[in-house]
Amino acid sequence: MRKLFYFSNLLTLCLILSSVSLKAQTITTDPTNQTVCSGSIAQFTVAASDTPSFVWQKSSDGTIWDTLTNGGAYSGVTTDTLSVAASAAVNGMMYRVIAYKPTGAGASESATLTVNPLPVAGTISGAANVCLTSSTTLTNTVGGGTWSSTDPSIATISASGNVVPVAVGMDSILYTVTNGCGTASSYFMVTVDGTISHAPLSGPTTLCVASYINLTSGHVGGVWTASNGNATVSSTGIVSGVTAGMDTITNTYTNSCGTDVASAVVTVETPITAGAISGPAAVCAGSLAPFTATVTGGVWLSNDASVATVDLFGMVTGRGQGIAVISYLFSNSCGSFTAMDTLQVDRTVSIITGDDSVGIGMNVTLSDSVVGGTWTSNDVSTATVDPVTGVVTGIATGTTNIVYTATNICGVSSNFIVMHVGVPGAAGTLTGADSVCVGSSITIVPTVADGVWTVTNPSASVSATGVVTGLIGGRRDTVVYTVTDGFGSSVIKKAIYVNQPPVIHVGFPATFALGTPYTLADTPSTGTWFSTVDSIATFISGHTFVLTRTGYVDLIYTVSNTCGTSIDTFTVGLPSTVGVNGAIVSQNTVTIFPNPNNGSFSLTIASAVNEVANVVVTNMIGEVVSEIKVPTNTPADITLSQPAGIYMVSASTGNGKSTARVVVTK
Repeated sequence: MRKLFYFSNLLTLCLILSSVSLKAQTITTDPTNQTVCSGSIAQFTVAASDTPSFVWQKSSDGTIWDTLTNGGAYSGVTTDTLSVAASAAVNGMMYRVIAYKPTGAGASESATLTVNPLPVAGTISGAANVCLTSSTTLTNTVGGGTWSSTDPSIATISASGNVVPVAVGMDSILYTVTNGCGTASSYFMVTVDGTISHAPLSGPTTLCVASYINLTSGHVGGVWTASNGNATVSSTGIVSGVTAGMDTITNTYTNSCGTDVASAVVTVETPITAGAISGPAAVCAGSLAPFTATVTGGVWLSNDASVATVDLFGMVTGRGQGIAVISYLFSNSCGSFTAMDTLQVDRTVSIITGDDSVGIGMNVTLSDSVVGGTWTSNDVSTATVDPVTGVVTGIATGTTNIVYTATNICGVSSNFIVMHVGVPGAAGTLTGADSVCVGSSITIVPTVADGVWTVTNPSASVSATGVVTGLIGGRRDTVVYTVTDGFGSSVIKKAIYVNQPPVIHVGFPATFALGTPYTLADTPSTGTWFSTVDSIATFISGHTFVLTRTGYVDLIYTVSNTCGTSIDTFTVGLPSTVGVNGAIVSQNTVTIFPNPNNGSFSLTIASAVNEVANVVVTNMIGEVVSEIKVPTNTPADITLSQPAGIYMVSASTGNGKSTARVVVTK
């Protein structure tokens, strides 16, 4: 193969030497020198007067030429344009082309390729940390570059690479190199450290064997160490108990500004052992009772300081009668235990409380702050007492000593109260009315003063001075007056009837006929009847009336009692076109609002059809005081210029007649 290559080159040389005269006729444009950057593509181009075949060659010295093949850095080796991938390996290389024709071959002039290198930023070296109060200088392996800071608020850098801190933080320092082929940069991260101030450790300082606690430092990071084997500490400050004892935990924090060392002494404790306490079972109030524990280092407690208190040394002082729980609490980081015992605190009998008088056959209850004693009476013919409850019962007039005796750790003690037994005073008598109207009041007067007033049901109320007020009409109530003295209470009662204005009920016949007398079944029957038109209906006796002609009339019934007067109106009659059996009774077809009023009111007459009604207003003696015409089913405003009183409003239409009562108050 090598022999073939030499032969080819030799043949080419011979052709060139024998055909120099053909060049001018074949190569019209020679390749020119090229200058490119490394990594780019350089191109050499030729032109010929006709269309020969091309072969490109290279030479490093211009003497020995090698024929090129496509591949690697070359392409287009048999065309009029040669492409070369620029790199340092081809820098300074010369290129020419051989043009072949059937009549011979010709060589072009050579052209040189100059490859300029790409810029190299090199490597930055220097201190990666710098103190806020100091500076540092960075260097690069290549020269000719430019220094810059990406965050001048953290640090600045001079042209010579001197870094000057501005604030605590991180900054990226940039070194830039530029040539004709571009720009290259290298980066270096610089951390500006703040000045160090002492930061103590924080966290619990006691822990149990095989448990852990967490200590923290005011610095982020640092190196944690333990001084001996009683505890270990992790890189994050977690302290683990190993054996009982004390250990010193240290955090050493270092940056470019200096070092801070903070320590804490921790105590590793062992699980506690339960103990017991002992002491007397009872003590008298005001006396001392020593308690002891089988272990030391605990705290004495009492659950009820009003019964007993205990000091730091277990000395208990009785305060008041009762049972106190005395406790001894021992605890450490491994847990706690409590030993308990009860103490009965007794005391001597105190002052007896309760009433010192009782009525014959009545009871009072005595008591003493000391429990568990026994009650006795020196004279059971005067008064007896329940030995356990202290309930005293009066037997006969006189006095006796009621004695309370208690036996406990304080000894035997007793006290007594003089009990007076007598007859309760009489409640006297009550005078006053036996009835009261709803909404009104009467006064009941007692013959004995200073009693208490009550009622037995809500029909009436009574004040502290005996004023009775009616609340619910038609019912009875009982006023109770109770007089109490030292020997008991006496009661006297008075029945009260709560009255109200009469409630009218009237029974009417189902039909009417002219000339037939009708007796009205009215309740109460003590009232009086009045016909507003005697020519239509006439009362022939107190409760009996006769219809004398067709038409409608208002029959008014009035009943009075001590609580007032009630009036009701009923309309009766026969229409002129209806037979005697067609009479009707109508009521409440006229609406008056407001009622009562001051003489001005709205009148509405309800009717099956819209028509005009004749309205007649009469007073209680039947005199017509006003007569107007108004439409039905529509409110009409009416004004009466009449004095206060009760008036009857009658409305008549072709379909009937209705009446209502209006009360005028001025």
